[in-house]
Amino acid sequence: MGKYKIKISKNHQYYWVLVARNGKAILTSSEQYTQKHNCNKSIAASKRSLTPKCLTQKVWFDEPHFYNSFLQYAKNGECLGKSEVYTSKRGTLRGINSVIKNAPTAIIIDETV
Repeated sequence: MGKYKIKISKNHQYYWVLVARNGKAILTSSEQYTQKHNCNKSIAASKRSLTPKCLTQKVWFDEPHFYNSFLQYAKNGECLGKSEVYTSKRGTLRGINSVIKNAPTAIIIDETV
């Protein structure tokens, strides 16, 4: 089962990381939040938005042989998360499938307490 991990940055703001069953980070919140409840709202929106209709795939060539896989948008068009950087298109597609598979049922772990 996937996990959303709530973390706190060096500047004392909250963010989340979606981790796949294998322990690898596959999606990170696109922004940081001054209040934890806003971080939790972002997680809930992320879970709701991961449907074929609401997921916008953005694959672009970053540097030789590196791809940033996609940005995931809520229904209102807000960017909620960004993927890790992949070294191939195949890896990119695996990452996207992993997010779609893990996010909807992922448990939330608060690592800030």
